[in-house]
Amino acid sequence: MFIENHLIKHLYNYFGNSGTKLEILKSNFLNLNFYFMDVQSSVLANDFLEAEVIRQSGTVLCRAKKTYITTEAFKSFFKDLGSIIAEVGASKLIFDKTSLSVFDQEAMEWYHTHWKEDMLTKGLKHHRKILPNDPLFETSVKIGRQKILENNPNFDFDKFDIQYCDSVEEAMSK
Repeated sequence: MFIENHLIKHLYNYFGNSGTKLEILKSNFLNLNFYFMDVQSSVLANDFLEAEVIRQSGTVLCRAKKTYITTEAFKSFFKDLGSIIAEVGASKLIFDKTSLSVFDQEAMEWYHTHWKEDMLTKGLKHHRKILPNDPLFETSVKIGRQKILENNPNFDFDKFDIQYCDSVEEAMSK
């Protein structure tokens, strides 16, 4: 469902209310085409998160639905998501966190030091993050990463391909 919402948002940004620029749509259709390629709607969801699989590109698109996610809900969701990732052979995870206003440090540490490590053995190598447009949130993420390294001195962020993006479209292209 949220892929369709991103597509609609993208089209409105592109065309505004006119909708008459057919030549632009035709020339950019290939950029939008991934939205229609073998997408499974909401393969997993709870009150806080939802995920979809885009099989054509080996991508799982995950989105936070609320401003905060409890540690228990986060861990449960990502444990289940790990099974799906392994089953479909996904190599990229896009995590859209734009709805979040805060995050749970315990969940973030578990996500990096346990879940990502396990997923790396299952072929998930590429992580794309879309953060809220909030400098305080971005600073909190940086501080959180430092705490992870303090608590886990052998953990290496560099073995994961982690990139921060501004949109789902950008994340899909990287």
